[in-house]
Amino acid sequence: MGVTKGVLPDEDIQSKASLAEALIIRSVPSYAELVGDELTFLESACIAQVCALLCPGMAQRVKVMQQDETLYAFKIQAINWDNKKREFEGLIGEYIGLAAGYGGVALSLVGVVYNDRPKI
Repeated sequence: MGVTKGVLPDEDIQSKASLAEALIIRSVPSYAELVGDELTFLESACIAQVCALLCPGMAQRVKVMQQDETLYAFKIQAINWDNKKREFEGLIGEYIGLAAGYGGVALSLVGVVYNDRPKI
């Protein structure tokens, strides 16, 4: 996620791991038969699912304006966590497709449209 343990502790990541694993396993009916590279893709999908589950709360965790111990103030780049969540969800679909043997074909959501334009 690109943040330090102070911003996102291991315990918070681990708290989402069981849910992420259950969601991924449910989406791949033959998960118990997977071995080798297919299992690696399934594990990568699980990691992406954890990240997608953490994204909604990241805006409250990451401070855009920060100050270090020498009182030097700096501003970090703002991240649109909704867009990041969609990116991780796309990765989940791709990894599940690879694990299920669909080759390089990514699963897509038909009929779902995202509007990324800023509101005026």
